[in-house]
Amino acid sequence: LNRAYAVAQPGQTVQVAGGTYPTQNIDWRPGRDQASAVVFRPAGRVTIDGHLKVWASGVHIAGKATGTVTDWRSRTYSIRVTGDTAVLGDSASQHPRNVTLEGVDTGSLGTYTAETVLVRDIDAGPVVQGAACNRPQPVIGANVDAELFNPRNVTWERVVLHGFDRDQAAAEADCHTGGLFIVNGSNITIRESVFAENIVYNIQVQNYFGRPARNVLIENSWFGCPVLAGNEAATKTCNGQASLQFNAQSAFSDWLVRFNSFASLYAAGGEGSYSNIRFVGNAGRAPGSNVCRGTGVSFRKNAWAAGTCSASDILLTSLPFVNSSPGQEDLKLRPKTRAAGLVVGSDPDFRIASDIEHRMRPVRAGRDAGAAQIESAEIVPGGAIGTVRLKVSRQKMIAFYGRPRRSSIRSGIRSDRYRAHGGTLWLRYRGSHVVAVGTTSGYYTTRGGIGPGSSVRDAQRLLGVSWDACRGLYRRAVGGGVLYIKTNRARRAVVTVSNVARSAEEPCSPER
Repeated sequence: LNRAYAVAQPGQTVQVAGGTYPTQNIDWRPGRDQASAVVFRPAGRVTIDGHLKVWASGVHIAGKATGTVTDWRSRTYSIRVTGDTAVLGDSASQHPRNVTLEGVDTGSLGTYTAETVLVRDIDAGPVVQGAACNRPQPVIGANVDAELFNPRNVTWERVVLHGFDRDQAAAEADCHTGGLFIVNGSNITIRESVFAENIVYNIQVQNYFGRPARNVLIENSWFGCPVLAGNEAATKTCNGQASLQFNAQSAFSDWLVRFNSFASLYAAGGEGSYSNIRFVGNAGRAPGSNVCRGTGVSFRKNAWAAGTCSASDILLTSLPFVNSSPGQEDLKLRPKTRAAGLVVGSDPDFRIASDIEHRMRPVRAGRDAGAAQIESAEIVPGGAIGTVRLKVSRQKMIAFYGRPRRSSIRSGIRSDRYRAHGGTLWLRYRGSHVVAVGTTSGYYTTRGGIGPGSSVRDAQRLLGVSWDACRGLYRRAVGGGVLYIKTNRARRAVVTVSNVARSAEEPCSPER
């Protein structure tokens, strides 16, 4: 890879033949800091038997991952690194910029002295530390052996960080390991990620040199409970510690922790002082008192199962998740939990477009606390409303929504009706599959915010619907479906939105 990077022009794509390669170092070269990236795209399954270290600017490792991050045990990756993967630099003047790593299954993972780094669709772990203490834990922070330059503009997205452990020999040698270690840096984002089966903690924040990390956003992520080390317990056992630990007598500032799911005994804990640390829309167990009652820390619209930290938080009788057991984590919300629809308001901290699985969160209704929205709020013109997609089976719909409030059959078409999100949701089936779905609930909207309650003018402008005088509604054919919008008498406000399969659309004549 280093030779290819040296000869390739910025912006070019290098096809990497499938096969096994030794450790790869991509070295820094002058003149590349502002250039377009050289893209390394695997043409087949690639294995790096050793480490992958990127010192260079303008590098895009373009691997692919299959499946969703919440089903991480079934995911596959087009690039495998048997050792560790890192982006790292030498100094403030010589460090990588504009680096993207995607679709890599690796051991440990690090973003060190670097800036503008995107790490996406990565599996980091498992790594069991041995007596040699030679495997780094995942890190975001400056290189300890380089001129101090804190990383900045770093995003970890859809990263699975799991199984960081140590054996008895490592314990006797006093080797330290755990989940992600954030040492320092600024403008750090961790989103849509999963932390599972890591010893001690999921994230430790400790600037053992330099200034502490600031301007940090953690959102839409799952945190299984930290566990006892393999030498302490034969099976994965929660260790009773916090997922997010501020472990330094430092002044931590400007953190936003929102819409995450915590299965640990405490969501967060630590020491030091705080300024503008915000917890919004999270679900799990409340942070320890040093954070929950800490000066400079605020809490809004969180759903906690053990104590609350503000008047707007709610107290749950138990964790609201499908399964919080280590090794079996499914941190989706259970149906009918009070965490659903909790986050109501237009505050910028509440505005989050989607959840950990890219389901759209509602625009005009309360968002669910935690990382996973129970039901998508998205209307896909001509295709879907929420969980209901044209052609989906009735069996699947009953499994999700339950038995309908009303059900009838007319001319071979079954109609099921539900109360949903303060309105009505109706489904029509031909045979056992959906051929039409409609709603009056303002919970459901398009990505552009059009749904029941919107203005007709906006629907015309954003959706391109036109008046169908025969049917007395606005209509637009989209792909294999047709979008219907019914209005009030004045034709100013949207009342219902429906999607109908083209094969099920009845012909209309003026006499009708």
